[in-house]
Amino acid sequence: EWSGSANLTSSYDIGAAISGSTFTPNIPDVRYFHSRLMLAFRKRSAVPFTLSGLGTNARRLFNGAADGIPSLYIDQYGSSAYVYATSYSASQLVPLTEVLLLRVLEFQRVY
Repeated sequence: EWSGSANLTSSYDIGAAISGSTFTPNIPDVRYFHSRLMLAFRKRSAVPFTLSGLGTNARRLFNGAADGIPSLYIDQYGSSAYVYATSYSASQLVPLTEVLLLRVLEFQRVY
């Protein structure tokens, strides 16, 4: 569950006659983010890579809103991680994510 606050803004383009809304959550505090990342890591690490029978070393480590931080995704490829964000708010968490992955979870490389 998202513990930050959010702003909902609507816009209307008269010329194009298109209406829409944009959801922009504020950045969550570091403790909340750290706890969500660690919980996701513990859940995914409990499932061995070989469970699928494909012999892969890749998995989705963090899955956005499903793990409590919308628009932030982390994929693991062996000892490397690939971090990407699909919103401006989530992109603000990328530097912190890289530090946590390298220093706390001890990944060798983060992209």
